Amino acid sequence: GIGVGDLVSQGNEEEHWRKFFSILSSSASSIPYYLIPGNHDYDGYYDDLNPGYYYSFTGNTKNYFSWSHANASFVSLDPNASFPIGFDDEQRSWFYSKIESEEWKSATWRFILLHQPPYSQGWPDYHGDEVVRKLLDPVYESAKIDFVISGHTHDYERLTKEFGKQKVTFLIVGGAGGALEPQESSSDPKMDTVIKQHHIGRFTVDGQKINFESISSEGEVLDVFQIKKDE
Repeated sequence: GIGVGDLVSQGNEEEHWRKFFSILSSSASSIPYYLIPGNHDYDGYYDDLNPGYYYSFTGNTKNYFSWSHANASFVSLDPNASFPIGFDDEQRSWFYSKIESEEWKSATWRFILLHQPPYSQGWPDYHGDEVVRKLLDPVYESAKIDFVISGHTHDYERLTKEFGKQKVTFLIVGGAGGALEPQESSSDPKMDTVIKQHHIGRFTVDGQKINFESISSEGEVLDVFQIKKDE
């Protein structure tokens, strides 16, 4: 299980974290969870940002990390530590080293996960974050990134773009529980799909084939796609 940020609504309220982990505990004993911080998971302002409760409740010692499972490799990033958002030199260098690692290069499927999306349409007057685009756009093809998964915008969005010979699928899976975005959307970028319903996302990886479903809180399949790679 993966959470792409805004795990709680008020990161400086200990009770919010207790409630979140109380709900999560029923499945966390048998399912590993990778919990990525979002802007609401921090407390403080400007130069005083601190994910204190995020660290103490998740047990993580870093706000960005990587892991692999079977033939998939995952790199999570966190631009929230710098106000308003940004990547410091340490995180940027770490990211470049990860996408050059043998673990990343030997994977069949490669995922980038972070809270703020590079592209978004469903939040009026918000188009995604330029600082994320500046970091990721130059490396999509060379790093052979398959997916970028984000939250932040409270809806479901999907976009597929080509960067040279690399096809990248951008997913916003941001409708887990917060209030949904209004029906009005931005004029750009033009996402392939925008659905303003509460949902979760589910990947099923089968070797060179991957399936994805966006599933509503009522169990309805909102969106589905499949990608295959050559053997």
